[in-house]
Order: sequence, then C-alpha cells, then structure tokens
Amino acid sequence: MILHHPEDMTVRVSADVTLGELQRELGRRGQWLPIDPPETLTIREVLDTNASGPRRFGYGTVREHLIGIQVRLPNGQEIKSGGNVVKNVAGYDLGKLFIGAHGKLGEITDASFKLRPLPAVEKFVQGDAASWDEVEGLLEAIAASPVTPVVFDLVSPARIILGFAGTAAEVEWQLAEVAKLNIKEPSCLYYLHPLPGRVSVLPSRLIDTLREIRPDSFIARAGNGVIEYRGGAERNASQTSSSLAARLEAAFR
Repeated sequence: MILHHPEDMTVRVSADVTLGELQRELGRRGQWLPIDPPETLTIREVLDTNASGPRRFGYGTVREHLIGIQVRLPNGQEIKSGGNVVKNVAGYDLGKLFIGAHGKLGEITDASFKLRPLPAVEKFVQGDAASWDEVEGLLEAIAASPVTPVVFDLVSPARIILGFAGTAAEVEWQLAEVAKLNIKEPSCLYYLHPLPGRVSVLPSRLIDTLREIRPDSFIARAGNGVIEYRGGAERNASQTSSSLAARLEAAFR
C-alpha cells in the first residue's frame, strides 16, 4: 500500500513495501524520500535498523523525514504516533523511539513521511590524497568551504568523493569550487557494498580513528563520522545501557 499525496509532498506506506518500490512510485511525480540505504530493504527494515546511505550527509537519516507511524505491540495492541501531514503535533513523538529498535518494542506496520522534489541535477567528483595528513587537510578545507555536498565520503585507500545536487547552476558552481582543491575527477557511488566492521566517531576524530584501526579497506562518511571497515585492529563497540533497553522493552509488552 502506497498512498502518495504529491500536492502535500507526503506519503503513507505499508512497512512491507520495499524502499525501491516506494522510490519508483514517488519518482513518477518527481518526488522522493531522501534516504538511500539499499533499495531491497523494506520500510520496516529501514526503520528498524535506522539504515542510511552516502546521501545521509546532505539529507539526514530516516528519522528526519518520518511524520507518522503505526506499530503493533507484542501484546497485540495497535498504537499510532504523528499523522499524515507535516504539521502534526498530536501525541508523543514515538517514532524516534521505534527507529533503530530492531523490532524489539513492536512491529511497525505502516509509516508516513514528508518528501522532497527530485533534484534537477546530481553529480559526483573525486580526488585522491597521498597521505593521511593530506586527507585531513582536504577534509578540513571542504568543511570550511562554501559548498554544501549531499555526499561527503572517504574510501580506501585515500579517496575523497563528493556529491552535489540541485539546479544545474548550483551544481556547476560547487564543482568549480572543489576543483580548486583538485577534487574534480568524475565519480559515482560504485563503492556501496557494506563492510562488516562499523564504528561511529566525531568527524574531527575520523582520521585518528582510521590510523588506530589500520583497516584493510573502509568506507567512511567523512561528514558524519561513520566508518565501515574490514580487517585491521579490533575496536571495542560502544555499549548501550542494558538496563534502560530492558525497561523500554518491558514497557511495551
């Protein structure tokens, strides 16, 4: 079930629908849900895992676009939060609680989202660095520049990939700006295969963390501080409070 309201730029969708099916339906009216994890995931899987992709830097995660949710609790009770319109303030904002909960608090049955128009133009460029120090300098220069990339990634061995979206004039101006930093070779998002290791750090700690891990290969969301990697030194995963998680699960049973 997909109930698209293009005039309001909102959609209500069954959680069993895949992201790809939803994006194709929205694309017929020049709109999209601005998230880009693998399109084979269902909406439920996207919400349960808070899945995201390289455009996360420019558009945020799925929680920024969720405006309503319906959930079946373990006791069979159906609950709703939010609604089908953007300006809806009724009730508690439970959506953020269920996002990333891996289904432990209940089964998401449908969700409503605010949408965006498809950009007129989207282009990707890349540039290689010779050392970690050079990478660090380039990342700082990009962050301090006037450009607003929607993709800001670093992939092994030391390649910076930027993506820009908007009108043709906006995109060409930003491409000219980053070309001054020698980031100008045409690129694409060909590197999207997920890697087994994952760590999240402050963006300012990105290079130091990669130096510590020394991975065999990696994909880093340089603007967000999320690193996926294979090989290298083991790193202790951050631990959430088990007592808090247990209390939350008990509250929804």
